[in-house]
Parts: sequence; C-alpha cells; structure tokens
Amino acid sequence: MFIKDLYKFFIKKNNIMELEQNYRAQDTYTKIVEYFKDDVKNDIVIICIGTNRTDTIDALGPFVGSLLKEDKDFRIPVYGSLVDPIHAKNLTERIREIKNKHLNSTIIAIDACLGCKEDIGKIILKDTYIEAGRGIGKCYAKVGDKCIKCIMAEYGVDVVEYYADLNFISTMAHIIAKGLKEVFK
Repeated sequence: MFIKDLYKFFIKKNNIMELEQNYRAQDTYTKIVEYFKDDVKNDIVIICIGTNRTDTIDALGPFVGSLLKEDKDFRIPVYGSLVDPIHAKNLTERIREIKNKHLNSTIIAIDACLGCKEDIGKIILKDTYIEAGRGIGKCYAKVGDKCIKCIMAEYGVDVVEYYADLNFISTMAHIIAKGLKEVFK
C-alpha cells in the first residue's frame, strides 16, 4: 500500500486526527506504525488501562502492556500490565506518579471501549486523550496525549458481567503490540 492510499483511512473530526481500522484487516498493524511514525523522535510513555480479570472485555489494555513489557528489545516505558494493572481503583494515583516521573513525555493511552454493534472490532487511533470509564457512565481521568481505543462490545453492556472471547482480546492485543513494537523499535 502506498502512503497516499493510507490517508484515506484517516478522518479529521473536531481538529483531531483519527484512524479507524477493523482488527481483521491484514494490514492493521502497519496502520498503527504509520500513525505513530512521527512520534519516534519524542519521549514516549505508554499507559495501558484496564483490569487483569480475564472474564471481562476490559483486559485489553493490560494484555497489550504485558506483551510490550515481555519484549526485552522494547525500550519505551510501559505502565499497566496483567501483573500490575492500572484500573479504576488506582488510576488517579498512578497517572499522577507517571506524569511526575516523565514530565515532558508524550503519553499514548491504550484502553478498551464500547461502541455501536457494527463497530465492534475497530481499533481507533486518535490525537487526543482517553476518558477512562466514560463507556460505563463514569469519568475517572483524562489520560494521554494520543490514544488507542478498541471497541470491544456494544454500548450498554455491563463490562464486568459481560463475558469476553479471550481469543478476540488476544488477537487485538497482539496487533496493537506488533504495531507499537515495529514503530518504536
């Protein structure tokens, strides 16, 4: 795919550059690489938000975090993993600690989200923050300068009681991790 062809996937909404791509597309990870290629020169920190409970769709962020942290060649600081998740109960405190430690860093936040039924499986890349908890009617904190959101289920589901397909979560997490490893190698 040529670079000029890639830009047809980018959408500009309210002055925010955005990319939506279904995770099943074979070139999804390359779109992640292209989206973040200009950030390679920046001081980057990645924050992966969610729970380490495997029976919920909210495990995507920590799954990505674990995949990145396990790669010894990945040199970008990553916070939030299956071993040490960043979730509703510790989010505010952890974000404050991370921002104090990485004062001038660009933060890429990764989180699962809810959306329309036909959008389940979309990976959304945006030049803005994530409002953690918004999908369940809460707003714990605004996190990040850029974000990767994945639509995991339909609006209105109880994310704690909704049983997720672990293969679905794993596939999306591997695609995101592959793209980030490629661009920030």
